[in-house]
Amino acid sequence: MGLLKFCLKRIISIIPVLIGVTLLTFLISRVVVPNPARAWAGLKASQATVQAIAIRYHLHDPLYLQYYYYLRDLLSGDWGTSPVNSQPVLDNLTAFFPATLELAIVAIIIAAALGIPLGVYAAVHQDKGIDHAARLFSLGTYCAPPFLMALLMQLIFSYWFRILPSGGRFSPLYPLPHKITGLLILDSILSGNLQALGIALIHISLPALSLALLTFGLITRLTRSSMLEVLRQDYVRTARAKGLVERVVIFKHALRNGLTSIVTVMALLFAFMLSGAIVIEYIFNWPGIGRYAVQSILSLDLPAVMGTTLVFTLIIISVNLLADIAYAVLDPRIRLD
Repeated sequence: MGLLKFCLKRIISIIPVLIGVTLLTFLISRVVVPNPARAWAGLKASQATVQAIAIRYHLHDPLYLQYYYYLRDLLSGDWGTSPVNSQPVLDNLTAFFPATLELAIVAIIIAAALGIPLGVYAAVHQDKGIDHAARLFSLGTYCAPPFLMALLMQLIFSYWFRILPSGGRFSPLYPLPHKITGLLILDSILSGNLQALGIALIHISLPALSLALLTFGLITRLTRSSMLEVLRQDYVRTARAKGLVERVVIFKHALRNGLTSIVTVMALLFAFMLSGAIVIEYIFNWPGIGRYAVQSILSLDLPAVMGTTLVFTLIIISVNLLADIAYAVLDPRIRLD
């Protein structure tokens, strides 16, 4: 019951944030832009089209009425129409989001699989060679610019060794798996299409690895610091005094209690991957929301830019909410706050 109450409190607390976000996007799209109807219609649209858009979105009404209609349209799924491809913005976002979600999921799994064991090993062997090497490597990857990491991965695996494709989500020479969720890897598994699964894994390898290497350094450093703090606690010394196997002490007692801060950071990193993988998607020609955002900015597609801004904000808010809930599950003391 305590957990349910905690979740409800967190959900209620994000309502003012959502209102603030919608108000901010409304002001940017309706007030900051000199002529919103012209921006939404596109520079080449006729005056009749501009006037029709102004009437459709109530741009001649007072601002408070415009905000009401703006919220109503958002909730009803009308996020505007792109003047570039004449398609609803929400349909475009829905089409591109699965690719970004799939890339972020694979990247966070790789980052955790690399970062947590390395951080634990570095903490157990503090101030030894492996510890210094782990810290140096994690710091180097964390500080590397995203475009440099992506280009380096392409140079090594696509041009030197020629073992992985340099871009794209799937090979055009093979049929896509039956669409169930929009996630190619999951759809390939659900439909039993092993050939499509292999192709999807090969194409996602480089962008996911590049994105993971940008974030796994932070996971490694945080895991190391959390483990060093936990290993000094009395209950860890007591567990060792009882004669427990060192592996049990490290992974069952120490790592479990150090996971709370790690989970929080991983949730924030996952939000960053979903909303901030723009450079990676653009370099690898990955058909996700990040690349869609770049193309929208370059083509002055205001409805699409506002839609992607809203989606990125909702992603960060949602992931933070899930991180708070996971934090409360791992540490029941949090529910008492």
